[in-house]
Amino acid sequence: MNNPLQLHLRLSSRLVECVLGCSLALALASCSPKANTALYGKWQEDGAKDITEFRADGTFSIGGQGRETMTGKYKFKSADSIKMELDGPEAKVVGPMVCRFVVQGDTLDMTMPDGTKSHNKRVK
Repeated sequence: MNNPLQLHLRLSSRLVECVLGCSLALALASCSPKANTALYGKWQEDGAKDITEFRADGTFSIGGQGRETMTGKYKFKSADSIKMELDGPEAKVVGPMVCRFVVQGDTLDMTMPDGTKSHNKRVK
């Protein structure tokens, strides 16, 4: 039979384990990149007809007049970069890519993995 001191120490030990476990879970959750909601919406590259749309659910589409629309998924890697993956047969050709971006008001500048840059304006 346990004495009250041993029972108290065992309960205290379990409480400390629980607090440490919760702290670790919160720390790990805070490490995941936060969504930069300024990216959400429709964008059109200067001199192009295609419109790219980034949705809050992590999906995007690229398409325009006379072209088949491509779709895919994206995930924030940091406050200024996303990993994009196309759906369908294009995914096998292009593969996943990490792009950097800067949103300032109604402009979106994107840098592709090969260094190619695009300047886009928000479609209202």
